[in-house]
Amino acid sequence: MCWLILVLFLVKISVAQHQYYKLLTPAIVLQFTDTTKKINFKTPDTTANYSSLLNYVLRFYPSILFKSVKVYTQPSQTVTKLKPTFFSIFKAPQQRTYKLYFSTLTHTTLDSVLLKQLSYNSKVGLVAGQISHLHDLTTTHFFGFIGWYFKKLSHRAVNKMEYDAELKTLEVGLGYQLLSLANENNQKLKIDKWLNPKGYSNYVKQTQGKFMAPETIVNFINDMPVYVSQQYK
Repeated sequence: MCWLILVLFLVKISVAQHQYYKLLTPAIVLQFTDTTKKINFKTPDTTANYSSLLNYVLRFYPSILFKSVKVYTQPSQTVTKLKPTFFSIFKAPQQRTYKLYFSTLTHTTLDSVLLKQLSYNSKVGLVAGQISHLHDLTTTHFFGFIGWYFKKLSHRAVNKMEYDAELKTLEVGLGYQLLSLANENNQKLKIDKWLNPKGYSNYVKQTQGKFMAPETIVNFINDMPVYVSQQYK
């Protein structure tokens, strides 16, 4: 009986520690918990829904450095946004704090691709993109931090930042989740889904060339070593 209990315990640990999946479910992601207590939810009713997503994604970024991330959910025209607190500029990476926002309402067709409306695999892809941005910020120096603010003023620079974040997401092994997000965005944000032509025009203007096409993501998945070296379930 003792041996049986030990075997079951080891199997449970093995399953919990495996993190590479093509299709994720809440049951899988809930196995990952936050032991650092660095993620703070400022909207209490969202903790149960979002904490497991962040805990799972952070496992793919073991070198990431920060003191805390405060997570907010509120109406916003931007689906999601990450920004450092001002005084973090003057602090070492491990002492920096950040704010992460997830929109709950945009009053546009973008409401169909908010975090709460996405499939579970796509939810992970959306969160992973923001953690990739966080990883970039937590590994940069003082002048790089200052440069980040100036980059936000340039459409071309913002597009490059988004591309780099998606590339990082692919490199760590979350490509299938990024692909799910790209496919879902393409399907839900087609021109015929927009009731307001001006809204669609603004959306295209803001996102043109910013995100990878699904075909590009598939090509990266087929070429990157992580998708060969790791066992994906």
